[in-house]
Amino acid sequence: MSKTKPMSKSARERLKLLRARADADAPDALVELGYLHEAGEGVARDEAEAARLYRRAADLGAAAGLNNLASLHESGRGVAQDYAEAARLYALAAAQGNAVAQTNLGIMYEYGQGVEANDAEAARLYRLAAEQGDLEAIEHLADLYERGAGVARSLVVAADLYRVAAEQGGSPEAHASLQRLAADPDYLAARAAPPSPPLTLNEEGDERGDERGDERGDERGG
Repeated sequence: MSKTKPMSKSARERLKLLRARADADAPDALVELGYLHEAGEGVARDEAEAARLYRRAADLGAAAGLNNLASLHESGRGVAQDYAEAARLYALAAAQGNAVAQTNLGIMYEYGQGVEANDAEAARLYRLAAEQGDLEAIEHLADLYERGAGVARSLVVAADLYRVAAEQGGSPEAHASLQRLAADPDYLAARAAPPSPPLTLNEEGDERGDERGDERGDERGG
């Protein structure tokens, strides 16, 4: 059974105000209160209530509500697991320019969850999110370049993207991937070749790569 920690008077007052704003259908308050219920922060953990609040925010057109409700459908928390519904909701949020939703939808396209697998579409979505500084998107885009999946294979571009993610506080995997490529003879040979035009994240995947590689069929982690 979920338990909540005692709250300070100021925290109780803030929660009271947040509930009042959510009751008045303020989209940001609905999303924030939904998150508190999802995480069990200051309130009892209740993923079904989180889904209800996110759905209300989504009905009001809030991109964060759409994204967070999609995440619950993807994982089956508080609602029935439904990859197709998750992809639909992510797409609505992504169309509003929500970088997190663009990344999440890209992952679904990359692994064929709720949509037909399409690495080129995954790369397009990752690039959109990467342009907004989403580190997860940058790392996924780097992986596609490393494998030549949906884009022309380029170990140099992959390394550059991993470096951006690593320098900006990305995951340990970004650092590990960068170190792995630094010792790869193919990467070293490509890096020593005459320079190509500088990479810009808004390019549509027509960069010339060093060689195409086999796509791997890794399943998406939990």
